[in-house]
Amino acid sequence: DVDKIPEIRRSDECVGRVSEEASRETGLPAGTPVVNGGADGICAMYGAGISKPGQASAVLGASTCVDVCLGEKLVDPAGRVWTTYNLALGRWVMAGCTNTSGAAYRWLQDAFYGREVSEVGREEAYRMMDEEAEAVEPGSDGLVFLPYLHGERSPVWDAYARGVFFGVSMGHTRGHFTRALIEGCAMALYDVLRVMEEVGARVDEVRLCGGRAKSRAWRRIFTDVIGKPVLIPEVLDAASLGTAVLTAYATGVYGSMADAMGGMVRIRERIEPDMDRHETYNRLYAVYRELYPRLRELFKKISRISES
Repeated sequence: DVDKIPEIRRSDECVGRVSEEASRETGLPAGTPVVNGGADGICAMYGAGISKPGQASAVLGASTCVDVCLGEKLVDPAGRVWTTYNLALGRWVMAGCTNTSGAAYRWLQDAFYGREVSEVGREEAYRMMDEEAEAVEPGSDGLVFLPYLHGERSPVWDAYARGVFFGVSMGHTRGHFTRALIEGCAMALYDVLRVMEEVGARVDEVRLCGGRAKSRAWRRIFTDVIGKPVLIPEVLDAASLGTAVLTAYATGVYGSMADAMGGMVRIRERIEPDMDRHETYNRLYAVYRELYPRLRELFKKISRISES
């Protein structure tokens, strides 16, 4: 029923002010402007300083969302990624999301590193996982991870898809599984970026943010897998910072979104890809790309068996 849908308003619009009643309940000063705001992935673009065609932001949270700023409207006819118009930026944006990245790492930690979590805590256990991953050579000695633990969105859109470790041998250790998982999550992002480039989007650089971007191992592996310069913002919670950027523009602190991002967003690190490692990953990616088409029908079969 259309009557149940709220009025559509711009994300950069001041839609009201804090009332006296709300002020008493929240402690916020009465009269404080209330700005409409936007979705987390879109706001992360602002927090990462994305404003020009060719720039992309990728949020490595529980899932991975990537948004690429376009110079013109481009649409994937196959529907693997989607296109929206960003009113605040005045730009077309192409976007895609994968279902598991940080969530997959948490699953691996619970499954493989339970003793470490109980002894030293979750954050220290993550550091240990990163160290074990860094001790393994790129390519994980032929171990490939398909990170579809919750099904997958971009680019396959398949609720039946599931995670796969392919190529397991007697020589693989816990560290191999850990590195392979990170590499698989990076290849999922690479998969989406390649689709975007296939339909004409330009991707010159990727700005990584979100919780997993804190990890040196994740930053390095993602850079080498995608083979493009990676920039790391000073504030990794880019969605929250982006909301502040949007609010600063909407309330007149800055005259434009570009000025707001220029005044509030800082880049602390630029990482160049190791192209020798990228070539290694491209060979591995060729195997990664074959896995899903070959397993698509088997995913459905195993789902029916598990549900019976």
